[in-house]
Amino acid sequence: MYGYCLGGTLNRSSLRRQLQGLYYFTNTSFSDEAFIQWLVGFTDGDGGFSFGSYNGVFTFDFKIGQSTYNKQVLSLIKEALGYDSITTADAKGDLLQYRIREHSVLINLIIPIFDSYPLFSTWAYAYNLFKEALRL
Repeated sequence: MYGYCLGGTLNRSSLRRQLQGLYYFTNTSFSDEAFIQWLVGFTDGDGGFSFGSYNGVFTFDFKIGQSTYNKQVLSLIKEALGYDSITTADAKGDLLQYRIREHSVLINLIIPIFDSYPLFSTWAYAYNLFKEALRL
């Protein structure tokens, strides 16, 4: 819906203003569906869900990756959702990831968002597996 504002015609400060206007929230309850729809679409293109067992402990990740050039987009998502961190995703430092790993945040914030607005790419299948595993 709002993918147009990620095009090359906007400068960074203009992009920031556009994205800041997309969301209004209190705690973990979003009142502006536009941000949520944008987030789901953005995740469909540049994000994903993963889970696995490491050293006998199950871990779950919701993540969105971007180049360092687009760090502001990840910062705005972090600010809007209010959780977790942005980390370097490669050895050269060219890629960044916004990640949420906290079990309660995944269940109470991320799952309701993606249940309300389903993914359309192959991430839909990965999301369903992720959700089932998370709720076990």
